[in-house]
Amino acid sequence: NDRSFLQSLSKLTPVVLVIAVCAFWSKHSIIDVMHSHIYTFLLIPGFLIPNLVGRTVVKRVCREELNVLPPLIYPLVIPVVIGVIAHYIPSLSTETLQWLVWSERVFVGGYAAFSLVAYLVFALSVIHSISTHLHIPVLRMPTPAERKESTRRREAAGVVLKAD
Repeated sequence: NDRSFLQSLSKLTPVVLVIAVCAFWSKHSIIDVMHSHIYTFLLIPGFLIPNLVGRTVVKRVCREELNVLPPLIYPLVIPVVIGVIAHYIPSLSTETLQWLVWSERVFVGGYAAFSLVAYLVFALSVIHSISTHLHIPVLRMPTPAERKESTRRREAAGVVLKAD
C-alpha cells in the first residue's frame, strides 16, 4: 500500500532533517568541524538519530501522539546560521569572526553533551512508557494497594507475567 508506505516514511522526517542539517553544517562550518572536532561532531547525530527513531517506535507501540518535529532538533539551526553568516556576509570584522568561531566551538561541545543527556533521558522514558503501557511498576516501588491495582489492570489487559 503506497499510502501507508509514504506515511511511514514521513515519520522519519526528523531523522532526515538531522542528517541534512549535519551535512550542511559540516560543509559550511567556520572551524571545519569534520576535521577539528570530528568525534564530538559525530556524537551529535550518533545520539540524536537513535533517540528520534526510538521515540518514534515507542510512541507507535504505546499508541501515543508523535511530534513531527521534536524540540530536540531545534538547536541545530544555530550552527547553520553561524555558517551562513560567516560564508555569505563578506564584510565581517575580525572580532565578529572570532566570536563566531568561539560560538561554534562552544556549540559543538555543548550540543554533544546535550544530545548525550537527551539520549539518557530517552532511555529512561522508554522504560517508563513501556512499563506504564503494560501496567508494570519498574522505576518505583508501589504500595500494596497500587500493586493490587496494577495486577488487576494487567489481568484486564491480558498481560501475563510469569514468576520465577
